[in-house]
Amino acid sequence: MADSTPARLKVILGENNIEKLSLPNGIPESLDDLLSKLKTFFGLKGDVRLQYMDQDFGNDFFNLNSTTQLQDLGTIKVIHQQTNTPLNIATDTTSSSSLECDGNVSLASDDTIILSFPESVSSRAKQWPADFPIPQFSYDTELQLVKGNSEFNGSHKMLTVSSRSKSDILNRLAETISGYKAYPDDSHFCTVAEALIKKHPCLKEPGSFNGCNGWKQRLKYKMGKLQDSAQIAGVPRAGGKFPEI
Repeated sequence: MADSTPARLKVILGENNIEKLSLPNGIPESLDDLLSKLKTFFGLKGDVRLQYMDQDFGNDFFNLNSTTQLQDLGTIKVIHQQTNTPLNIATDTTSSSSLECDGNVSLASDDTIILSFPESVSSRAKQWPADFPIPQFSYDTELQLVKGNSEFNGSHKMLTVSSRSKSDILNRLAETISGYKAYPDDSHFCTVAEALIKKHPCLKEPGSFNGCNGWKQRLKYKMGKLQDSAQIAGVPRAGGKFPEI
């Protein structure tokens, strides 16, 4: 619960537009109250959402779902929601065949083009499985997991995953997810994260309310970057593998 300790936030309103927000009564307890203060203080118009800088992930920005994720001297970014406008997209392949689809495009505050496609394009041929299949990871990662699971079963010791293995796990999971859903929602990410720690209990996260919330958030971030990468290249994600990033 938020307290009344005075707080200051760095507010990114846009490129080369950064302000400081002083909160004498502390960080508001509700997200709506914080949004109201931001709109009043900075004269913001229209629909906006917020992201916060997470130091645990190299100062990357994540969607702000609760003000409990904020602290004094933290950084937030204001994202302006735009009304979708029609866009026709045609993608040529090397076999000279082409795919045309009508979709929608919107511009976020960082000018990233976000495309939405009809269900027939953005969906996958395969149905989302009742039990999500955790893929085989690289040889080195699997060795770590075998050892980690063995130690967990004996002493409940959690595995400290190397950054290389963590990247491998996220890439393989994102690739598998894309075989079912181009744009999975929160429940899909939750299902995958739960399946991951069920198969590899050494990956459970102490302090997480369900043992896997961190994995879920990392997966959402990874899929978002992969989708952005495909869209920037001008390729709608209709199938195949995402590029490695």
